[in-house]
Amino acid sequence: AYGSVYQRLQGQINALIAELDRLALGGSVPVWRVGKLEQLQGLRRQIEAEVNRYAAIAGNEIEQGSRLAIVASQQDALDLVKASLPGVTEIDNGIISQWNRLNPQAVESMLGFLDEDSPLMAELRDNLGKVVAGLVAAKLLEGITLGYNPRKVAGLIRQQLGLGLMSSLRTARTAQLYAYREATRASYLANPEIVKGWTWRSARDARTCMACLAMDGTRHTNDETLNDHHNGKCVMVPTVIDYADLGLDVPRRVEQTDTGEDWFR
Repeated sequence: AYGSVYQRLQGQINALIAELDRLALGGSVPVWRVGKLEQLQGLRRQIEAEVNRYAAIAGNEIEQGSRLAIVASQQDALDLVKASLPGVTEIDNGIISQWNRLNPQAVESMLGFLDEDSPLMAELRDNLGKVVAGLVAAKLLEGITLGYNPRKVAGLIRQQLGLGLMSSLRTARTAQLYAYREATRASYLANPEIVKGWTWRSARDARTCMACLAMDGTRHTNDETLNDHHNGKCVMVPTVIDYADLGLDVPRRVEQTDTGEDWFR
C-alpha cells in the first residue's frame, strides 16, 4: 500500500525536480525561492492526501492484527500458567478447571485503544500525512541550503517518504504487542486465585536494551502494567500458586530466579 503512495507521488516529485533543474542552470537556487515553488506546495498537499489515505489502510491492519493478538493471548496465558504449575497432572488439571476465560471482544473494549477516537488511531489518521509532508519539505530545503544538486535532493525526498512507512510499521508492531500483553494481564487479573503476579522477562538478545535487562527478573502484581518501549518484546511470566499454597506436602516448584543483570554479567 505504501509503495502505491510513492508511485502516485512520482509525477509531482519529477515536476519539482525538473523545476529545480531549470532554476539551477543559473547557479545555486535561493532557498526562499524553493520554499515558494508551486511544485513544492503541490507535492506537500499530495503527500498529505496520499499518506492519509494510506493511514486508513494501516489503521485497519493495526486493528485486525491487535484483535488477533488479543485472541492469541487468551490461550497463551493459559498455556503459560499450565507450564508454570508444579507438574502433577491430576492436581494441575483441577487448578486449570477453575480458569476464567475472557471474551476477546470484552477485552478489546476494556483496552479502548482501538476505538476510532483513541489517541493512537487519531494520531495515525490525522497527523501521519502532515508529518511526512513536513519532513519531506524540511529535508528538501536543507539539501538546497547545503548546495545539493536536484538529483541528490530527489534521493532525500525518497528517504523522507520512507519514514512514514517506518513510523506506521513501528506503530503497528507496538500496538499489537501492547494488545497482547494487556490482554494477557487481563487473564491474570481474572484469575487471582491461580496467578499471584508476574515476572518481567526480556528477550535477552543482542538488541535488548539496558532498561529491559534491568527490569528482567523483577516481580510485579497483576495490577501493574508492563510499560515497554516501541517494538518492545518483553513478556509477563506468571507467578502461580503451588501445592504448598493448597496445603499439600509437596516440594515447591523450582523457579527461574536469574535476572537480566545476571545474564549480562
